[in-house]
Amino acid sequence: MKLISLTPILLSFTSLSVSLYADKTVTLPNGVTLEMVSIPAGTFTMGSPENEAERRKDETAHPVKMTVPFWLGKYEVTQAQWDAVMENNPSHFKGPQLPVEMIKWSDAAAFCAKLTEREHAAGHLPADYVYTLPTEAQWEYACRAGTTTTFNTGDNLTTAQANYDGNSPYNGNAKGEFRNKTTEGGTFPPNAWGLCDMHGNVWEWCLDSFRPYPKDSETDPVSPLNESQHIARGGSWINQAHLCRAAFRNRLGTGFVCHHLGFRLALCRSHTSTSAQETIHLFNGKNLDGWYTFLKSKGKNNDPDKVFTAEDGVIHISGTENGGITTNEEYENDTLEVEYKASEQSSGAMSLLKARRRKS
Repeated sequence: MKLISLTPILLSFTSLSVSLYADKTVTLPNGVTLEMVSIPAGTFTMGSPENEAERRKDETAHPVKMTVPFWLGKYEVTQAQWDAVMENNPSHFKGPQLPVEMIKWSDAAAFCAKLTEREHAAGHLPADYVYTLPTEAQWEYACRAGTTTTFNTGDNLTTAQANYDGNSPYNGNAKGEFRNKTTEGGTFPPNAWGLCDMHGNVWEWCLDSFRPYPKDSETDPVSPLNESQHIARGGSWINQAHLCRAAFRNRLGTGFVCHHLGFRLALCRSHTSTSAQETIHLFNGKNLDGWYTFLKSKGKNNDPDKVFTAEDGVIHISGTENGGITTNEEYENDTLEVEYKASEQSSGAMSLLKARRRKS
């Protein structure tokens, strides 16, 4: 299986002045614009309470702290915006202001990378900022917009508030309209932070692969990359209302495409660590039992001078020693083989050396 590198997409949430984070309008080729909404730092409960109707077991409620503001697209990326950057339009439902769909995760990532390169070259974007897909935590935090209910509209979602299959309302509520197609951004009222279509219309790719949630609190979480599977959020025009819940997590193959799957753009600081110690969340609930460590310079495993320690699933490293950790741990009925190493360029930084996923 092909090895993957996490370095280009791992995010660092270094503190910045909130005053830098005003809403933005990005100008694309052919006069097309893309509106980005400033999302403040804060805390929220990610996942769903155990008494939420039609919840799933992978939605364990836990506190999450978002330490740095970021930007998120006011609307799902439209066909006009996609065509302006990628010079094609793969969508099933055609219309410049309709959301782009029929795109794989890698297609969405390619859009982000191409726009980042363009904006860097034009001097419109600092070198340490990137356009990217939102992490699951960023997406749910922005979707909720300060609310704690099933939807950001409360504990019900009507078809006057979102585009989903009104024949399948939430939790026994009244039926509504089934439009059987996508709708333009702005058709429905935005949430409290000014974001439209966070529920319904098209599923939205996230940066993350699937991981079980911890019960304990997290800070700026992002899961390790799995090359075969990613998370999509928000539900779509063809789905039942319960699939549009703020906490619902849809696991999709990276190559999956359909006419109800698109994405929303995020803008944040890229991974640039200069700290003496970096904390990486990996395999929550586990320690280093079952792992072996090595230092390249020592040329042997389980070296007593290892730079890695772990507690409650958090791996700590320090120094610039080029070493790694490796394990074969059972994980959600799969076997993951991962190896990290300390960066040679940046003290305390981590990069992914190897990652393989094998079905049990």
